[in-house]
This record gives sequence, C-alpha cells and structure tokens, in this order.
Amino acid sequence: MMSKRSIIFGLGLLLCVGFGHAQVPQQAKRALNVHTYCYAVKDSIPLLMDVYVPKVQNEHHACIFFMHGGGFVMGTRNWKDIPQFCQQLAKEGYVVISIDYRLGMYGDEDYPILSVITEFEESVNMATEDLFSAIRYTKDSLNG
Repeated sequence: MMSKRSIIFGLGLLLCVGFGHAQVPQQAKRALNVHTYCYAVKDSIPLLMDVYVPKVQNEHHACIFFMHGGGFVMGTRNWKDIPQFCQQLAKEGYVVISIDYRLGMYGDEDYPILSVITEFEESVNMATEDLFSAIRYTKDSLNG
C-alpha cells in the first residue's frame, strides 16, 4: 500500500499556487531573471533550485514548483528542455521554481519485485521530503 507521502508526491509533481491565465504585456514576455539557490543539504548532497522570476508577474502572483522526470533514477533541474520550459512559463508571468531532488532508484535487475517496490516508495518519500523542504525554504525566504 502506498504511503500518504507517496500520494501527496503524486499530487505535488506540479504544484501550482493560484494558477490562472492572465494577460502579460508583450514587452514583458522577454524579460526575466533566473536565480539559483541551495535550499537544503541532505545526505551530504546540496539540493539546488532555479527560480525564474518574470519582470512583470501575472495578476494572481502564481508560483509553480516544477520537479523533473526521470523515474527517480536520473535527471536534474537543468535536464533536457526543462530550462526552456520554465523560461516560457515565466515569460507568461508565473514565478517558476525548478528543483533538484535526491534520486533513490538505482536499478538492479537482480532485485525481487518487492525490493523494487520498497526502493520506489523510499525514492518517492525522499523526493516528497525534498519538495517540502523547497516549499519551506521559499516560504521562509519570503517571510524574511
């Protein structure tokens, strides 16, 4: 049975706060800033986030937390087309936070299926914990 954290993670893969469509002036669609922060250190691994901030935000002041794919085996916040995707969302007026998280699935074909399921659940739990850390870091940074 999947844990509550696994279910929360599934719902939080793309966490949108106040996501709504709004008109952004055409001249603002090209202007954005990107900042990189270390939001936590876990298991001796610095976890980084890229924050894409538009010069002009949409009327909802929406923020999107983006977590890369890769099946908990591979990937980073800078993987493949992720930066371009995040930049496009930011150009539409959204603040986008793309995070790295710990990868826990290492893949071994000799594992029995129950071991793989346990390893998957542990990977989801670690990624969920890292997402919550990124949200906490963001909230704390905004509050001062």
